[in-house]
Amino acid sequence: MNIIFMFLSLSSFICIAIGIFILYKDRKSPLNRIFFAFNISIAIYAIGLAFMIVAPDKNHCVVWTKIFSIGAYSFASLALHFFLIYTEKNKLLKKWWIYIVIYLPFIVFLYPQIACNIFIEDYIHTQYGWVVINRTDSMIYILFNLQYLLYCGIGMFLMHLRLKNETSSRKRKQIKIIMISASSTILVSTALSYFLTFNHNIPNFSPIVALIWSIGILYGIVKYKLMIITPAIASDQIFQTITESIVIVNTEFEIINENNATRELLNYTNDELIGQHFGILFSGDNKFSEENIKSLFEECPIQDMGTYFVSKNNKNIPVMLSVTKCSNDEDDLLGFIAVSRDITNIKEAEERLHYLAHHDILTNLPNRLLFVDRFNQEVAKAQRNKTHIAVFLLDLDHFKEVNDTFGHDIGDQLLIEVANRLTSSIRKCDSIARLGGDEFVLLISGLIHTNDFEVVVNKILHTIALPYIIEGNKLNVTASIGVSIYPVNGTHLDSLLKNADLAMYEVKDSGKNNYQIFTSVIGSTFNEKMNFESDLKNSLANNEILLYYQPIVDLYSESIIGVEALVRWDHPEYGVIEPDDFIPLAEENGYILALGEWVLKTACTQAMEWQIEGFQPLYISINFSSLQFKQKNIVDIILDVLEKTKFSPEYLLIEIKESNIIKDRENVINILEKLHDYKVMAVIDGFEVGYSSLLYLKGLPVYAIKIDRFFIRNIVNDPSCATIIKTIILLAHDLNLKVIAEGIETPEQLSFMRSLEWKLEDAIKCDSAQGFLFSDPLDRDSMTKLLKNR
Repeated sequence: MNIIFMFLSLSSFICIAIGIFILYKDRKSPLNRIFFAFNISIAIYAIGLAFMIVAPDKNHCVVWTKIFSIGAYSFASLALHFFLIYTEKNKLLKKWWIYIVIYLPFIVFLYPQIACNIFIEDYIHTQYGWVVINRTDSMIYILFNLQYLLYCGIGMFLMHLRLKNETSSRKRKQIKIIMISASSTILVSTALSYFLTFNHNIPNFSPIVALIWSIGILYGIVKYKLMIITPAIASDQIFQTITESIVIVNTEFEIINENNATRELLNYTNDELIGQHFGILFSGDNKFSEENIKSLFEECPIQDMGTYFVSKNNKNIPVMLSVTKCSNDEDDLLGFIAVSRDITNIKEAEERLHYLAHHDILTNLPNRLLFVDRFNQEVAKAQRNKTHIAVFLLDLDHFKEVNDTFGHDIGDQLLIEVANRLTSSIRKCDSIARLGGDEFVLLISGLIHTNDFEVVVNKILHTIALPYIIEGNKLNVTASIGVSIYPVNGTHLDSLLKNADLAMYEVKDSGKNNYQIFTSVIGSTFNEKMNFESDLKNSLANNEILLYYQPIVDLYSESIIGVEALVRWDHPEYGVIEPDDFIPLAEENGYILALGEWVLKTACTQAMEWQIEGFQPLYISINFSSLQFKQKNIVDIILDVLEKTKFSPEYLLIEIKESNIIKDRENVINILEKLHDYKVMAVIDGFEVGYSSLLYLKGLPVYAIKIDRFFIRNIVNDPSCATIIKTIILLAHDLNLKVIAEGIETPEQLSFMRSLEWKLEDAIKCDSAQGFLFSDPLDRDSMTKLLKNR
């Protein structure tokens, strides 16, 4: 086999392998792509020349000559293109005409060769195979050689300049390897071409020589880690792919470059921005006017300055701008680099947070914070114009019933509709806010007279009272409105809201669906209530709480079988106060918990003292508030008192109103069952037929029921009351419950209770009774005397 054919074929294979290897590293790199093409040209040259050498005749030589001419004539153009990319002549490569300069000679020389084999004079067969005899007298042939030397020379010159300016030792070694391999290829191939002209017995191995250059570049990659993307290309690609806007300006503040992110953000093209003053990017920000940019940039570096870009379509875009100076090694100022981050999402989030901080989420009305700001603005106007401001505090009536009946979703929709109606009922200059729940506050400004608000408040009451249709449900709610006037009822919002709140509760107490303006009387009443509440909270510490005892007697023998503990307050100013006058307040402020525990402990202690004095054990009946039953540890509190006082639990009667059981049935029954396990007994106070059913009573761990005093009071004159009492007693005895008749105040009532006739055998009588007829509530000493007398 022809040895030259083998070497040329191997060279072709190596070139193709090198080209594919480099392209595999980074297909997007222009340098890699042109290097791949460069290797393919050498491979075509080598494979065409190899098959020409072993061709069977001249005709086949002509065909293979045309093939290797494609590789041979494109070699110089591809080499120059490679040099331009490697030496970072990017601006030059952006010009369209440079590609004509590079590749036009290749086309000019290749066409006549393909068309008529113009460069070839003849083919001769030697010991190495067919050899080409070139037409050295052809001007085109001379020009081709000159073009080859010129392009290679230009490339080597560019490499020399790059080597001269390069400071990195690694890159200098890269350049030297490429220059040595390139110059070796150029020199050897030129010399070989010269010798082939005069000596036709020398085989043409130019492609093998060109392989030196290709291997040299590959060696540079492996040995010195030659960048797959050249620094300039890499920098440009990084520059263009950064998501933040980057603008480069010169010392005259003219834009000389910008990345894709800038163009996409501002909707400009590259040509529209290049050469423009940097101030074109800004709108309405005097800091970045053409006059001020110079002085501002002198303060570089600028870090995270908030401003606005203006796009081509005049859209303002919030950005965070940073600017740094760009200088050379001699510290000469070259220009500035401005990096901007689009903060539209951040701005929108900030605006959303600001909105949420100042508005109610459900109704979109202003909240208290924004309302305070608007109030302060209106106060300034009122002081300037000498006008008044009305503050309305509005609370919906029966809103809790809507939530309990229809659910909170319907309740929320009702609040939204109320907010809409309120907004439509006031002027644009007035303000409205939701304070929370079903409570709204309105600000009616610019009032000449203090009563000018009445038209507005009446309109609001009428509008709110109109029916609501929500998800097919017809709802009816009204409003109670308290009114206070600036500056008559206060000069600060807190005092005005407090006074309006007091006036609103006056409306609630007097029937609702109305309004009330704050007056001094309302204020004094509130102050009295506050002082009264303060005194109540200190009553136990001041030993002002007293415990009275009213006997519970057997209805027929009138022997005392127990006592009911009744609390009194010995107020230092008002004297002894009945429980009906202070217990509701104690329940309202939670003081009933401490008070109830004191009553329990004191009553049990007193009962034990009576036993120690020799009296028979008595039932101690103590009233419990519904609030006490909401205490999670109420059972532990009762048992702890019993343990500390040594009082027997079977003599303790816990009184609870029937209405409180109905409101919190599950919890109350659970507590009563736990107490029943410890032999503590319960009594239903104020029992009435019609509130409860047989099944309801049957499920309760109850010892006795008390007949409401209303029936006892009317038992003599109203036959229906007697019938109801009979029914209650029959029902209770059938369920093994005792019956206590309270409120017996006259002999007639007692006689009537004793004279009732029963149709059912063994259903004989009411078990016990209490009332003023037997004894008033007595203090400890008086009760002790009564026990001794009985």
